[in-house]
Amino acid sequence: MTNNLFPPETAIETVRDNGYNDTASAISELIDNSIDANAKNVQILIFEKTITKANRPMKEISEIVVVDDGKGMNVKEMATSLQFGNGTKSKNKDEDTLGKYGVGLPNASVSQCKKVEVYSWQNNKELYTYFDVDEIISNKQEKINPIEEKKLPEKIKEQVSMFNSGTAIVWSKCDELDIARGETLFRRMNKKLCRIFRHYLDHSKSFQKNVNMTYKIIGGNFEQKLLITGDVEFTNKNSSVDMFVYKHVYTLYKKLNRDGVEVMDIWLWIYGIWIYCCGYSIIDISLWIYNYLYGYYVQLI
Repeated sequence: MTNNLFPPETAIETVRDNGYNDTASAISELIDNSIDANAKNVQILIFEKTITKANRPMKEISEIVVVDDGKGMNVKEMATSLQFGNGTKSKNKDEDTLGKYGVGLPNASVSQCKKVEVYSWQNNKELYTYFDVDEIISNKQEKINPIEEKKLPEKIKEQVSMFNSGTAIVWSKCDELDIARGETLFRRMNKKLCRIFRHYLDHSKSFQKNVNMTYKIIGGNFEQKLLITGDVEFTNKNSSVDMFVYKHVYTLYKKLNRDGVEVMDIWLWIYGIWIYCCGYSIIDISLWIYNYLYGYYVQLI
């Protein structure tokens, strides 16, 4: 008897353990795919359930849905979308391609959840497939699940604007998320996602693609648009200094950079403005500039 090269019941757990370091990185893979599919709008929908911990009710994420209005997938593309190492774009050498269905999609998904469902539609034809880690282990499943025609659930459809084509990725059995609550997860991910997709979010630039990205907690009265400035992160009353730095110093930085001013000159501008406005010691401000401005904001340009 010949053994399988990759025993499914153990291989899937190995893939999960060697996946993405955080939820933001995993979700960014799905957004990459949306951008590659020429999506102009990407929505991250968070569904929560109420659980009891220490005799207190609290909210916990039950599902994460990433929906786009891209070109969608046909049957052939759906058949490979959840195959590990066999993406629809695995042989595509196009430099504009970011993600790869079949590579980033399944790997990113199983690093955060046990079940991933894929809905995709083109010209009113809606396709569906999925895989479930528990089923793969218990059934020693080696084959992908069949592609079938199935409509997007109403609870998702009523939250999005449906276009002629698009794709929705649904994560459930989310057991490896960084944070269990939707609002806290947003605060954890926002800065990283805004940095990764800064060029697509900056509508002031004549970039080849501009994409609108929103994050919404269903039933939670929480909806935010991802912004290149990251303003959402600095809206609490105790972060007026951060708000000043981001809105004014970073804006100055971008203007000087466009005008061809050297990085060292920009440093001196920022250094002088900060000391004038905040009065911090030279040692404090030097360390702060190095760790905060140079380490993060310079990457945004």
